[in-house]
Amino acid sequence: MEARIEAVPQQSRTENVQRELIRQGAEQYAYEMRVRGGAGHDANPYQQEELLIEHERLEASEKLVQLQADLLDVHGWNAVVDEKTGQTVGDPDYRLKGDARTAAEHEVASLKHQLAVLEGVEGKRRLERALYETVQERKKLQEEVDIDREAQADAARQVRAARVADRAKAYRKFAETER
Repeated sequence: MEARIEAVPQQSRTENVQRELIRQGAEQYAYEMRVRGGAGHDANPYQQEELLIEHERLEASEKLVQLQADLLDVHGWNAVVDEKTGQTVGDPDYRLKGDARTAAEHEVASLKHQLAVLEGVEGKRRLERALYETVQERKKLQEEVDIDREAQADAARQVRAARVADRAKAYRKFAETER
């Protein structure tokens, strides 16, 4: 957060700008905590899958940023003569070299592919499947609610029928005693 504030030129650093940057940072933090925390126990399959995909995307993004920073990390500079100009220029001496650098570059490519897939076809397919599961769950739940309502109505009809039968029995006894 402090780095973002420091990146703003001194003459542009008003309280409002700083407050807005802090607000944005707090929103990002809250969002990341929600994603990392996962869906609650009452979340439907769609909500669970949506947060799971976002969690995977967030982790891949963080790994990607770290690997890219590692690939750009310069340990020092070597003086090299430029063949075209004949001038001595600085050639970066990267911290990651050889097989480690190649492995990191392959991992970066893999993470970029993973992010593209999650944000594209695979993510969409997973969300569609989760939506279908959610709809099926809702249908089952609605069926149970409908059965319960129907059972309550039937019970009320049976209670009424029993009351009518009891009264009819009482009227019949009364009528039989009057004869």
